[in-house]
Amino acid sequence: TSGVYSVMMNAIKAAQSGHTFIYRGWEVESDGNEYAHSVLRGYTDANGQLVSNYHYDDIMQGSMVQFKYKGRREYARFYAAEFYEKFGEQIRQMKISIIIPVPIHKSRLRERGYNQAEEIARELAALINKESENSRGACVEGERRRANDFTYQVQVRTDILTREKKTVAQKQLDASARASNIYSSMQVHYDLRDAGNILLIDDIYTTGS
Repeated sequence: TSGVYSVMMNAIKAAQSGHTFIYRGWEVESDGNEYAHSVLRGYTDANGQLVSNYHYDDIMQGSMVQFKYKGRREYARFYAAEFYEKFGEQIRQMKISIIIPVPIHKSRLRERGYNQAEEIARELAALINKESENSRGACVEGERRRANDFTYQVQVRTDILTREKKTVAQKQLDASARASNIYSSMQVHYDLRDAGNILLIDDIYTTGS
């Protein structure tokens, strides 16, 4: 796309849409590929500001709607794999012991049937633990393990943090209202001072409330 954003967006839209065309003298019909996308990597800049793993455009918004509200739980595997590919080295160095998905209220859990953050967390934990098993199996007798190798198992815990108050959807609020909306809605049930490094997982980062 030569770095031209509009060209990239048009290409993705075309790939997701159905087409009828002639290929080597044959008429070919395509339904399009709903998974067609462009990966815009996230990072933390020199000032410590978060830059998201994906630009939240119309396409990404549509993907998240399918994931959160339309039962497409399998999307979590893709999101987790992308996250691990980008931040896997940092996870190894931090030696994360527990992953906590940001909870949703039990009424929303009944409506959706699952917590999308928990789905991502479990897929991510599976990738971390698989890497741990591979590291353990590759270690031969007398070989000193590298400093960033790890052989522990990460736990996904949904009992530590719970949402006690049903709040208005954050997407409907501005930055200041989001902070007050979420205030006192969560409860921590365990003392985590000796729990090691903990990774908190959510699906969308906006103001960080």
